[in-house]
Amino acid sequence: MPIGVHVSVAGGLDQGPPRGRAVGCEVAQVFTKNSNQWAAKPITADDVARFKQAQADASVPVAMAHDSYLINLCAEGDLGAKSEAAFREEIERCEQLGIPYLVTHPGAHVGAGEAEGLRRMAVALDRVHAATRGFETMVLLE
Repeated sequence: MPIGVHVSVAGGLDQGPPRGRAVGCEVAQVFTKNSNQWAAKPITADDVARFKQAQADASVPVAMAHDSYLINLCAEGDLGAKSEAAFREEIERCEQLGIPYLVTHPGAHVGAGEAEGLRRMAVALDRVHAATRGFETMVLLE
């Protein structure tokens, strides 16, 4: 089983793999954007090429990304809609970069109860998966 850690991509996505190699990783996890902001700088074709080259050069594949900590797929209303849109964008970013897995926290039911929170999360995940049909990136619930 490959061993790795979550590595910083400060300075660019292509910085993650060499940082992983520097600490002895065989695989790495990254954020594809700032984890504490809703907005994300678009990923360019050049970003993708540099990211893939960095993985090859360092021999450290990025096996997974973690989504923004702001996302709450158990929420409803404006926060729920914003979270679902942001989560879809996270999957799209992973797909662009060829990252096979996206880790997410289900979120908090914010007083609606666990069963209702889980129902909301399942509905949100169903909608996002329908919108990203054919994508190879898989979601991992943490």
